[in-house]
Amino acid sequence: MIKLLVTTLMALIGFTVMAQDLDKRSERAITYLENKKTTLEENERDLLKEKLLVIAERLEDGEITAAQSEALKKEAAELHAANIANGKAALDQEIAFVRANGSDHMDVPYSIKIGSAEVRDRDDDNNHLFHNSQLVFAMGNQFIIEDGDFAGYSTGWNLGSTELGITWELGLDRGRHFNFRYGTSVLWQKLIFNGDNFFVDQGDVTTVEQFSVELDKAKFRQTSLIAPLFLEYSAHRNGNRWDKGFKLGAGGFVGVTMNTVQKLKYEDGGQDIKTKVNANYNTENLLYGLNAYIGVDDFSVFGRLHLNELFRDNPVEQQVINFGIRWDWY
Repeated sequence: MIKLLVTTLMALIGFTVMAQDLDKRSERAITYLENKKTTLEENERDLLKEKLLVIAERLEDGEITAAQSEALKKEAAELHAANIANGKAALDQEIAFVRANGSDHMDVPYSIKIGSAEVRDRDDDNNHLFHNSQLVFAMGNQFIIEDGDFAGYSTGWNLGSTELGITWELGLDRGRHFNFRYGTSVLWQKLIFNGDNFFVDQGDVTTVEQFSVELDKAKFRQTSLIAPLFLEYSAHRNGNRWDKGFKLGAGGFVGVTMNTVQKLKYEDGGQDIKTKVNANYNTENLLYGLNAYIGVDDFSVFGRLHLNELFRDNPVEQQVINFGIRWDWY
């Protein structure tokens, strides 16, 4: 029930954040286009003023007659008035398109305020900051590494790792090839035991023991809140920076353990018995490790290695490693 509630909450938060981000990007795009209309008119008027000054100088120098001067002025005024009208009409069409379809097709300048300073991404400079968000879902297999080798008491090919979260992306170059990604996720990691093995909390240490009867099922689940960080390289299709194509990301994560639970199912005296124990099991509260993924568009395969020990102060070193598939919805 708790997993369902947390999953639903994270999904609602993710969709809300993505919707708000899309709305903000559309508003920013419309403001940008409205400003371009103003800039277009100012530029055309400045060009007209320069032409009128040149015409006046030619008249003063006797190069042209008064009638020719008036004709040239009229021609210049009509030209720049037409440029303004045509340019505004094109921008109005672009604004209407953004209002109807959003701004994903646009390279919209972005600005960030830091104190009283403001960093801008503009067409006429080399700044390149932009920002967007994604909903992340990942699932994969979980293995236990024990003293440098895979532990024999667990089934690794079990799709025991599930991640649901939100990431934000900050562009590091104007072509959007290098990006910094950060976020927050809920991570469910489930260990399925082989045979009749299960974890026993011995006080200061946690050991793997054999159950007294045959186990039909034995699971150990750890629920965590993590903050992943990635440096990503992406190669875009057809030069469109919004169409990622190939992507490769590497980084790490930090997090905290929120809950651990062990479930056992067995038959005793002809009766089916299920037990569920919520306890700490001496698991590490602070989690940290390495993350990487490689893929195309929204889809990728990932690997995650926990550098922290699974259990505190255990005589045997035990670490978690995950491999699986991942989706990023932009």
